Amino acid sequence: MQLGFAFLEAGNLRIKHVTNMLMKVVLDGLLAALGWWALGFAFAFGERVNHRNGFIGTTYFFTTEMPENNDLPELRWFFYWTLCTASTTIVSGGVAGRAKIQTYLGFTLLMSMWVFALPCHWLWSGDGWLSANNPDSALSKGAIDFAGGCVVHLLGGISGLVGAVVIGPQENRFTGQWDGAGEKGKINVYRSMWTAFGTFLLWFGWYGFNLGSLFRISSQAGYLAGKIGLNTTLAGAGGSVLPLLVNRYLYKSWDLNVLLNGILAGFVSVTSCCVFINSWAAFLTGVIGGATYYGISHFLLRLKVDDPLNAAGIHAACGSWSMISCGFFARQDLVVLIHGPSFSEHYGAFLGGNGKLLGLNCLAVVTVASWSFLWSLLYFGLTKWFGVLRISAEEERYGLDVIHHMHMTTMQRNVFRGGSVVTSSYSISSIQ
Repeated sequence: MQLGFAFLEAGNLRIKHVTNMLMKVVLDGLLAALGWWALGFAFAFGERVNHRNGFIGTTYFFTTEMPENNDLPELRWFFYWTLCTASTTIVSGGVAGRAKIQTYLGFTLLMSMWVFALPCHWLWSGDGWLSANNPDSALSKGAIDFAGGCVVHLLGGISGLVGAVVIGPQENRFTGQWDGAGEKGKINVYRSMWTAFGTFLLWFGWYGFNLGSLFRISSQAGYLAGKIGLNTTLAGAGGSVLPLLVNRYLYKSWDLNVLLNGILAGFVSVTSCCVFINSWAAFLTGVIGGATYYGISHFLLRLKVDDPLNAAGIHAACGSWSMISCGFFARQDLVVLIHGPSFSEHYGAFLGGNGKLLGLNCLAVVTVASWSFLWSLLYFGLTKWFGVLRISAEEERYGLDVIHHMHMTTMQRNVFRGGSVVTSSYSISSIQ
């Protein structure tokens, strides 16, 4: 998934910032691993036999005291670290090309140790107050987020949106002044091959995330894995339909970027419910998700919110819809198969359920979105106030790659030749 994110961001970001972005994506995984190892996993899944805590885990710090049993805690640490890394990298897209690398990486640590860990505990641990895995939950059966539509995508998407709003748009993003990388209302600089390749990598990785969330190998798991693969694929196909056709009607163009984003929107939309729904519901979920992404994307452009990778439309909005779709379309027999016979009344309202699953999933959406909004606003607001959030105008104009990584494109060399631009660390003329 990280490789997919890297190519996707490279295809949508100004070329002069790509090396800096790649460094962020690599460090995302490394720092998230350290934060998840030190505190995050403990807060998410740490539990004591005689002391249940629905809000936060209280043991397994630095992976100590983990039981040697069939729960395979090390495997769970590894799998949920990958989800944690994906959630943090979503934020990178919202502040791409504008955030100082050290400030962004500070948020990566905060996400992995705290912001991601707590919702993970609430919805997925055996003790969480919102968890369907907690038999003693005060809410009876709890919300169902099978593979992270809420905990991963909604959480990361809201953080990315808050970051994008607080940090402000890229230089000349909405002014109409051409600077070699943009035009009014739209920066049309994505490299088609990189963007498409990144989408295919994410497509492949989504099967690992959704199927891996089963955590079991058996003949029964084979049946469920097949259903997950089918539904994930159909949702991606459904997500591409309306954005592509509507964009063709409005702008007389077959836009590859819109097509690829629609596919990703479909995948996000089915993440929470991929094992519980019929194939027709998966396709419908994808179609609605694609329309949701496209509408939110254009709405934010009208508000002049610069969200280069559509973190809000694809991840926040479609992650929310994923939970709602589960509340509408989850089949009774499949919910019982995954969670047990006590969940016989806990299924989709559209299929005859009592609406409790839909209500609890909506509660989870509001809770996780509010949690993400609070900490993101606090972090990005404070770093902006202290003047350490956004790169300088010089860095943005000439590119983070040339100023911080000594990488210069042919076009930049032609621009700088014959003159000297002095940066805070060295003169650019010295590397011509």
